[in-house]
Amino acid sequence: MKHALCVAAVVGLCFAARPALSQEKSEPAASAIPKQVLNDDLLAKMEGKWRMSGKFEGQAVNHSVEVRWVLNHQFLQIHEKDINSPKENDVPYDALVYVGYAPSSRRYVAHWLDVFGGGSETLGYGKRTGSAIEFDFEYPGRPWLTTFRWNAASNTWQWLMRTKTKQGQWQETADMTLARAGLR
Repeated sequence: MKHALCVAAVVGLCFAARPALSQEKSEPAASAIPKQVLNDDLLAKMEGKWRMSGKFEGQAVNHSVEVRWVLNHQFLQIHEKDINSPKENDVPYDALVYVGYAPSSRRYVAHWLDVFGGGSETLGYGKRTGSAIEFDFEYPGRPWLTTFRWNAASNTWQWLMRTKTKQGQWQETADMTLARAGLR
């Protein structure tokens, strides 16, 4: 009888320990966390503080832009913010853009989040050509092309945005320049 109780106790302990062991195995191992960081010589040039000026849909733009690496150096976070006082009933523009690279598809990806809310459900996918990355955002009804172009001679970035018309032609929507903050 004592032997049967001992066997039952040992078997019971084994079954009681099983859920704890299986829970441990379902946790990601520390080695599953990417150890390599995104090292991109072109994106690295955008890190820092900038002043953006130019035109967006015919209107003058004056924004501050702060760029830094985040999330284990996997994404470049771009914080773009309107520095002008808003007009009556307007919301000042504010956006967070996360730019990363997907090695499996050999393309850049951009998550563009702004004050216009969740209606923007489209990711931008980009390809690099020389000193420029062109992102294609396939928004329903109005595709956008957004190009980030580095100009080494002037130490500036050009952000060029184009949209497709109903007739299928690309037209310029924005042409803005980023210059280092504090420099004229």
